[in-house]
Amino acid sequence: MRIENHDNVTALYPIHQKFQAKFVSFNGYQMPLHYTSGMLNEHIFTRNHCSLFDVSHMGQLIISGENVINEFEKLIPAEISNLNNNHSIYSVLTNINGGVIDDLIVTRNLESIRLVINAANKKQVIEYLTTHLNNCSIVEMTDYSLIAIQGPLSEKVLSNYITGHENLNFMTGMNAQIGNKEIYVSRSGYTGEDGFEISISNKLVIDFVDELLKNDNIQLAGLGSRDSLRIEAGLCLYGNELTNRVTPVEAKISWIISKNQSTNHFPGSEIIFDQLKNKSKKIRRGIICDGNFIVRKDTDILNINGENIGIVTSGCFSPILNRSIAMAFIDRKYTNDQQKVYFKIRGKIREAKMTNLPFVPHKYVYAKEKAS
Repeated sequence: MRIENHDNVTALYPIHQKFQAKFVSFNGYQMPLHYTSGMLNEHIFTRNHCSLFDVSHMGQLIISGENVINEFEKLIPAEISNLNNNHSIYSVLTNINGGVIDDLIVTRNLESIRLVINAANKKQVIEYLTTHLNNCSIVEMTDYSLIAIQGPLSEKVLSNYITGHENLNFMTGMNAQIGNKEIYVSRSGYTGEDGFEISISNKLVIDFVDELLKNDNIQLAGLGSRDSLRIEAGLCLYGNELTNRVTPVEAKISWIISKNQSTNHFPGSEIIFDQLKNKSKKIRRGIICDGNFIVRKDTDILNINGENIGIVTSGCFSPILNRSIAMAFIDRKYTNDQQKVYFKIRGKIREAKMTNLPFVPHKYVYAKEKAS
């Protein structure tokens, strides 16, 4: 469905209208930026309770074929052949220069893989996969919505509607039933909080969300708070921390790269493994600012001598830290923890310091926590 300005809308558009969303055009979709309570309230509510985000603008793909696992492993710096059924990993598609075509969630199913890809890159990624995957079928799940329920009360809220999700660990999933209809639930998300992402038929999603919102412990949240939550969690956004000119090593997500040298056939592998061995020239770092100013994307970072040593990729006010924070690419020579850096904002020099990421600790649920 499209509206007057030719943007697409998700199946939850009537819900967004009902709750008086402030809309923004985002990657070809009219999406809620925030609702009447505002971004700050949505951010804090997510950290303390849980919020529901409509992320149906993202692409959901099912890829199948006789050798789909082996074929797909040729395109990413990770191994998925050793993944259990319904287990997921975070990974990237790389180009021949080691840059990132897209970052994605890969889920292993019995005879297929499921991908969640970025809205901005959907067309490009589908074309790329069609060209590079031999004898594989690629199906975009356009009849399905994707919602994210994020926050410490997510498990409790969902327990009124489904069962079994409480046994999931971070980055694992399962098929579940709503009435006699099947949905797919994974314990994952983009806020640093415990939470779940649910793939659900467009025909079911409005009624399901209506039911969820009858619970006082959950409310709707938009793209604005989703962005500030992911910045606090130190998570990358494609187009900011990740681009086709930024490698996983530079983005400081080298943990996604398999150390098994037999996998170094993926595009750009020689460049990436060289950076792992000899270090990249720049690296992603966190920055905590002094004062109440907000540092925006593309702001230059200076050292004490006024020399340009980096550039900001994302910035916001952190409601949890009550400070302005940012992520940036910094020349590796200047990346000592607590080192002071400077910005020129509106003609004034502002001071900040580098810090490790994330700004706010992750609260993902793992098996050892369940056993304790």
